[in-house]
Amino acid sequence: MNIAHATTANIPNRHSLWQSLWSSDSSNAMKRHAGPPLLLLSLVYVGFMFAGGSRLSLAFAIPHDSAEKAVAYIAQHGWSIQLGSFFELASAIPLGIFIATTISRLRFLGGRRVSE
Repeated sequence: MNIAHATTANIPNRHSLWQSLWSSDSSNAMKRHAGPPLLLLSLVYVGFMFAGGSRLSLAFAIPHDSAEKAVAYIAQHGWSIQLGSFFELASAIPLGIFIATTISRLRFLGGRRVSE
């Protein structure tokens, strides 16, 4: 019975793989994904959420005594509540770009769905 033996020619060298990943030589370097940096998207998202949350905290201080006091409170702080709502809605844009970029990078790197 002929048993195939593994040779060093068909086993990838870990050192050469490491060099090809971090090499400055363009012929050996792997292709990079051409998407936006995820850290930047994360920071923009967190900034919008923080700005929106700090403005919308005023909406939770609405007095529950009477309708007149609540209407007066909203009239006084309405602009701040609208600005907070805008920031909360605007945070969905970098979040959507982050999700699309992450999925694209996973597919670029050869990632598959769990169900496959």
